[in-house]
Amino acid sequence: MRKVQYLLFLFILSVCIYSCQEQNIPDIDVENLNTSIEKDDTEKNVNIPIEDNDSCNNEIEETIVYKLIIDPNGGCYKDATTIFETYKKANDTIDMALIIPVREGFKLANWIGYDDGNNLDLGEIAPNAVFVMPKGDVRLHAVWELELSSSEENEQEIDYTNLSHVFINGITPPKENELVHVYNDQYTWFESADTKWFDVKKRGGDSEFCWIATAAGMLHHWYIKNNDYIERYKKITSKDVSLYNATYIYNYDDDSNGNINQDIRSDPKSGIFSVFKKYVPNSAGAIRNALNWYLFDKDLPNVVALSLFSEVFSDNSIIQSKYNPNRVEFESIIKNAVSNGYAIGVEYSYTKKRGQHAVNIWGYSKNKDGIIVAIWITDSNTGVSGGNIPMHNYGIIYKDNKVKFTNLSARHYGDEIGIFAEVIELVVLQNGTEYFVGI
Repeated sequence: MRKVQYLLFLFILSVCIYSCQEQNIPDIDVENLNTSIEKDDTEKNVNIPIEDNDSCNNEIEETIVYKLIIDPNGGCYKDATTIFETYKKANDTIDMALIIPVREGFKLANWIGYDDGNNLDLGEIAPNAVFVMPKGDVRLHAVWELELSSSEENEQEIDYTNLSHVFINGITPPKENELVHVYNDQYTWFESADTKWFDVKKRGGDSEFCWIATAAGMLHHWYIKNNDYIERYKKITSKDVSLYNATYIYNYDDDSNGNINQDIRSDPKSGIFSVFKKYVPNSAGAIRNALNWYLFDKDLPNVVALSLFSEVFSDNSIIQSKYNPNRVEFESIIKNAVSNGYAIGVEYSYTKKRGQHAVNIWGYSKNKDGIIVAIWITDSNTGVSGGNIPMHNYGIIYKDNKVKFTNLSARHYGDEIGIFAEVIELVVLQNGTEYFVGI
């Protein structure tokens, strides 16, 4: 019996040894067992993993997506075109070349980007660019230009005879006896109680304010287009209502020579211009910056924005501008703005002297081929003798792929005598009436 028990014990022992060898169970150092445990406990206490809050926030932030709206209507055009909407993370890239829309008779010039979240102008984006998504909702508006054949794009002789005049929708064209012939093809049109354009003038202490006077003229036109809605809005806005002063004195000129009655020279011909002068120091600037400061929450240097209509508009997309437009761009923008009743301003540089200037555009003259050969402008500057310069026409020359002004009274179309300036920036203020609906 004992022999059997002994053999059974040996069998069990051999099985255990074989099992341990197969599982590679390490030997246990019994003598150092307590020491090892103490060291292990010490290490665990010291090396407890701590959550990295910044890393955690970064991971969360990467999961945030922003709305991207791609609007092929864009620019000054409002076709019934499908608007594409998607969502992207910050720093995601979008190859704009893959989403170029098609519009018959036009080609895509570029995109204008607006960061809806921060109300920042992202500038122009080329059709073949790679767009990097910022942190914020974005709307991209398409800017279109007429697509002409290569022969049409080349410079050509332009006919300046048999002209017809077209003024901004809402402005009653002048009667024949209201146009005063100056010399050759230059005419003037004096302001009266019946005219529907605005000729904001500098009044002293505002020598650098051509850009603000131009913006004020555009805003007067804009107020007329939205008058009922603005009057309703003034009753509910939290802003100081006196800032919405849009009074305007028509027929400011006393005689046909444009002489201003010196007794009323200091009176506020333009309430909007007066508001600008109250807050903005006499300095140079850009038309679009003046409009942005007045309408939206966009400061001028060291001057906090009035933002009188920031509660109405979610962005500043009703302001459209184009730097250094060529003939196609210039004609497309002007004709579209005029037909839609939008206010227009233009900045130009002198070719014979240093400096820049800004004026309002209220209409254009076209020849029998439909080409714009002149624009009708008002100028905030006064004459040499202190007299007022009324609305008059500038000739247009398309040269070196640029738009240039020529003196129509000099009769030197296209030569170095007649050409005195070239267009730097064209600015359009759309009416935006649809944004007031429901207010």
